[in-house]
Amino acid sequence: MKKKKSILSRIKITHLIILILLIMGNTFAWMIYANKVTTGIDVHVRTWNVDFQDKEGTIVENSFSMEVNNIYPGMEDFEEGLDITNTGEIDGELSFVVLYARILEDEYYSVEALTQSGQEPTDDDLTSDEIIDMLENDFPFHITFTQSSDEIAIDETEEFRAGITWAYESNNDELDTQWGNNAYHFKEDNPTLASISLTVVVRVKQKADS
Repeated sequence: MKKKKSILSRIKITHLIILILLIMGNTFAWMIYANKVTTGIDVHVRTWNVDFQDKEGTIVENSFSMEVNNIYPGMEDFEEGLDITNTGEIDGELSFVVLYARILEDEYYSVEALTQSGQEPTDDDLTSDEIIDMLENDFPFHITFTQSSDEIAIDETEEFRAGITWAYESNNDELDTQWGNNAYHFKEDNPTLASISLTVVVRVKQKADS
C-alpha cells in the first residue's frame, strides 16, 4: 500500500508541475501578445489637414471661382484668392488646375475637367496649362495665377491668387478697341452675366519625403 501511495504521490506531483508549466507558458504567451497589441495601438499616426480660407477668412472648399463683371481698358486691377494653412503634421505640395474659363461668350473646359467628369476629351480641347498660357498671353488684358510657394510646411500659410489687369494702353490699340467693343456688346446682350468667369481647383498633397 505504501508503494502505491508513493506512485500516486509522484503522479500528482508530476501533474502539478505540468500544470504550473502550462500556466507559465500561457501567461508568457499572453504577455508577448498583449505587448504587441499595445505597441500597435500606441503608434502615432500623423494627421493630415489643410484649411482653405477666402479673403474674408471664411473656411471654404478648395474649388476657387473668380468672376469679373465688367472688363475694359484701364479697368481697376481685380484679384481673388485663397489662403491655405497646413494644420496637420505632414508637409504638403501645392498645385492648381484650371477646370473652366469663360471669356465673354467663349467657353473652355480643360482636359482635366472633362476627364474628371467622365467625358472623353478631343484633340481640340485644351489642357489646364494651355488655358493658363492663353489667358496670360492671348488677350489685351492678362489673367494671371500665382501661388506663394510650391510647398506648404506644417503650421504655415501659403497664398493662391488669380487676378486680371488691363492697362489703359496695352501697346496694341487695335486689340484694345476690338475687345473693348466685344465686352461692351456682350454686357448689353447679357447684363446678368459676368464678362469673365473662372473655376480653379487648388490641390494640396502630402509631400513624398515627409
